Amino acid sequence: MREKIKVFKGGWWNNLSYLVCNKKNCVIIDPIEDERIISYCRRNKLKISAILVTHDHFDHHQGNKMIKKFFKAKVYANKRALMRVDKRLEDDEVFEVAGIKIKSIYTPGHNRSAVCYLIGNNLFTGDTLFVGYVGATGVFFPGSSSEQLKNSLSRIFSMDGRIIIRPGHDIGEKQSTTIAEELKKSQHKHLNNASPFRLVKRFLRDKYGKKASFDKKV
Repeated sequence: MREKIKVFKGGWWNNLSYLVCNKKNCVIIDPIEDERIISYCRRNKLKISAILVTHDHFDHHQGNKMIKKFFKAKVYANKRALMRVDKRLEDDEVFEVAGIKIKSIYTPGHNRSAVCYLIGNNLFTGDTLFVGYVGATGVFFPGSSSEQLKNSLSRIFSMDGRIIIRPGHDIGEKQSTTIAEELKKSQHKHLNNASPFRLVKRFLRDKYGKKASFDKKV
């Protein structure tokens, strides 16, 4: 079976929410708080059964309340998540909801509760891996670990190169990529840029039209 994916962009900083559907039954990953999601589901007679959260940061679950209100959906997240969760997932747990088979892959580094969700040939990476960027670590992100992030990235890069990477933010040259494409950009580059500075610079430029106030090479 091939699931259908609908992407919603918005939220705090070009967040990407993914509605993954098996016919009329769906799950949503990292929902933004946006009425477009409700309208789209109503118009197409879709039901959201589960909310899959990649990690604790508020911009990746700001739409939970809205989705739960309209669909009574249950929230799934890693067992280390500090947010309110209905189903706490073990590391690398495989489960099924709405007729969709899902694997939760524990990928700490940017956040101690970070996971990627593998659905079919799609890997939803949250803030672990973007198109051309990696998740930030350091003093700006309590509980983060550059060493853990490097290990998590190594794990992702060891997977099938044809797998499509679907990140939590649209900050690259396009919205999605593949593992093989990211490896072509140099695995060494990715593993050695597990620091906050590159993304902070990008955030300030996109959000406020400013440059970061430090000149550290990244």
